[in-house]
Amino acid sequence: MKTTLWMAAISILLSGMVWAQPNTSPFDTWKSARAQAEDAGLSRVASQFFSPSFLQHIQWPKKGRAVEGWLRYPLFLVDDLHQWHEKRVGEHACLLLNGYTEAGRAATVSLRFVHSDDDGRWLIDRFGSLESETNYRFPEQALCPDELEGRPTSGQVPDDQNG
Repeated sequence: MKTTLWMAAISILLSGMVWAQPNTSPFDTWKSARAQAEDAGLSRVASQFFSPSFLQHIQWPKKGRAVEGWLRYPLFLVDDLHQWHEKRVGEHACLLLNGYTEAGRAATVSLRFVHSDDDGRWLIDRFGSLESETNYRFPEQALCPDELEGRPTSGQVPDDQNG
């Protein structure tokens, strides 16, 4: 009987430890944020997935559809995910998502993540995106939002090559 109680106690303890572990990668955070946003509503879970500086930048917890849109955009722009790339850069990580929007446009989203001060979870701190209707070639490696800025889309030529 004592053995059974100890085994049950250890099982409960271990299952609680596994459940309470933070997301192991930025991609896991992105997937969890999408799922939680659809299940519970994004305003209820924003602080679990976005950094305090990101939320402060968009004047969170200011109420309104514009703020909710800012939070949803990096999570849901890519509706049909085709590929993703991830990299760690010093104290942060970047996740690049390639796919298509609900309207069928090619889209790339780059998310920059930082670790939570509280428990080490990855939190979205910044994002950048590109959309194109035609002739778009998806980036084939992880890019941080600042690296994504200025990339040509739709056959555009970068400014430094316009001569």
